[in-house]
Amino acid sequence: MAKRELKFGDMTASVHYVHKLRQIGYEQHGKWDLGQICLHLTAAIMVSMDGRPLHAPLILKIIGPPILKPLFLWRRKLIPGMKAPRELTPPRGVDETKAVSDYIRAVERFKKYSGAPHPHAFMGKFTLGQWHVFHTVHAQHHLSFLSPR
Repeated sequence: MAKRELKFGDMTASVHYVHKLRQIGYEQHGKWDLGQICLHLTAAIMVSMDGRPLHAPLILKIIGPPILKPLFLWRRKLIPGMKAPRELTPPRGVDETKAVSDYIRAVERFKKYSGAPHPHAFMGKFTLGQWHVFHTVHAQHHLSFLSPR
């Protein structure tokens, strides 16, 4: 089976999908398993709230805000094949139970967050609403590489 097309209405839908995968098992169609995906998604959520310098190629920092950000917000899809910043790339052998639990806590924390959001590594400033869209689409993208058994 190939990568699935997922459409989550919000971040909570991604949590429900993660629970489903944990409950019935999954087939992996990409490089990362559920633990790695949840660790990566958690890190991205935390960066949007707490900030952290991330490596991004200069060209992406230049074209990100005027081109990639509006394109992303219009299409509601990530650019296929784009690599994650090395700081957010998960190692192998992640404790899946802990990673899933951390992801669920990060989603809950973000849903209640009302502080000033930190900028995206190469798309620049996001409002909280735009971060909600990003995190939902980001989860949709990565979780689409796992299908329920």
